[in-house]
Amino acid sequence: MQSEVIQRGSYRLVPASASDVPEIVKHLSIESARELKLLGYSSVKEGIEEMVSSAECYIARRDGCVYSCVGGLFHSSENDDPQMFAMFSGNIRDNFIPIARGSKTLVKLFDKFHPRMTMTILSEHEAMLNWALWLGFEVVSTMNDTNNHEYINFVRCNPSMKDAYSGESRPVMH
Repeated sequence: MQSEVIQRGSYRLVPASASDVPEIVKHLSIESARELKLLGYSSVKEGIEEMVSSAECYIARRDGCVYSCVGGLFHSSENDDPQMFAMFSGNIRDNFIPIARGSKTLVKLFDKFHPRMTMTILSEHEAMLNWALWLGFEVVSTMNDTNNHEYINFVRCNPSMKDAYSGESRPVMH
């Protein structure tokens, strides 16, 4: 059994592993599968395998049920803010309220280690855009991919970390 990171009622968050990939692929929502295709993966399996192997990745489960959400942080480099992501199963509508509440708990967990996080969401996913705002992310820009799909870029500054001494905020010293 995988070690729990967070547990709330019958829901638990555990690190995702390669052994979870077949279940994730089988039950991934149509919207999440489409997004992986838009990101250039040749198959859903390829995208999920990369996510599980190269990201800080967790799976949210309800006892006795198919997973609800796979999410975590991509760390592109030591100097960049991590990119938060989430891929949902087809049963997300049945588990929306507990997943939304759990998302707040997950963000608080990430806040312990990161002064800022980013997120990029396809603009047509209104519920996801509202979810990001509810989690405390703010819109910073929009961009279009080569196929003219619009994405919204978000950033979330950790409210408990006063980052007044960051390089970007400091005045130039002579």
